[in-house]
Amino acid sequence: MAAERYSCFLRFTLKPYWISAQQRAEAEKTFPLQENDTFVTLASLLCARLNGHNLERVMKIIYALWLTILCFGCGYGSSSKNTTPQPGVVPAITELSPDSANAGDPAFTLTVNGSNFNSNAVVKFNGTNQTTTFVTGKQLTAAIPASAIATAGTMPVSVTNPGRPASGGPYGDPGTKSETSNVMNFTVN
Repeated sequence: MAAERYSCFLRFTLKPYWISAQQRAEAEKTFPLQENDTFVTLASLLCARLNGHNLERVMKIIYALWLTILCFGCGYGSSSKNTTPQPGVVPAITELSPDSANAGDPAFTLTVNGSNFNSNAVVKFNGTNQTTTFVTGKQLTAAIPASAIATAGTMPVSVTNPGRPASGGPYGDPGTKSETSNVMNFTVN
């Protein structure tokens, strides 16, 4: 089962106010900003002029807030990003058609029936990935070359749903793991 995802939007009404450069320096001593700190101040420096003379530089604080509040509000907490891939969808094979062939037969198309097949699922025949066509979430076909059935034996068949790569950003999706089905045997007489 995939983890539930929540999203939310928090709206703030911000009231700008003015502080002097000296007040800003004092505030930075009290609340120093460090790498990976969750306290953020967005500000713009303004330089006031009167009769062509520069006056004291002032800073307009646009807003300052603890981002942790926003993170908790969105269900992420204040911990670092989880980069561990989540479990993927596990496919299941219920039937192979045909389920046997004679050694030396020509190439053929194997139909694999089951469930939970992703559109990029791959059929593995005797340990080798085969060219696979997605039909539905319950059926795949695979082109099996003559060389794969040249000798008699039992050939294991499985289906793999490839994982999804992680997305970027501080709250990016950690992606999913690749998952492989149960094994069904194909007999070469």
